[in-house]
Amino acid sequence: MESMEDNVVLEFVHQVAPVMDFGEVLVVGNQPSLGDWNVTYALKMNADEATSKLCCRISIPRKNLKDLEYKYVLREREIGSVEWWPRGPNLKLDSELVELETNDEDVLILDDTI
Repeated sequence: MESMEDNVVLEFVHQVAPVMDFGEVLVVGNQPSLGDWNVTYALKMNADEATSKLCCRISIPRKNLKDLEYKYVLREREIGSVEWWPRGPNLKLDSELVELETNDEDVLILDDTI
């Protein structure tokens, strides 16, 4: 079993869209903490009222950083169906971030705000 020392905290940040009354934004990806591409288990983003952005945090094994892929999706709140799944390539970490040394208090911030 891996210790927490082998993990890195990632904070996902995304701009709040006007559709927030309609649904919720999730981060889904190729890691168990991001649902392994299954939206049912994706990570829900929460609004940060101070910045008008959505944020969420996960802790993943450092060894998984180089292979991390993810996307932001919109799930309709009432029905739970995915209303928007972006086309195109998956988002990935910048190779420079993967090589960063972090201590227990460091957080890698992935600000994908447009």
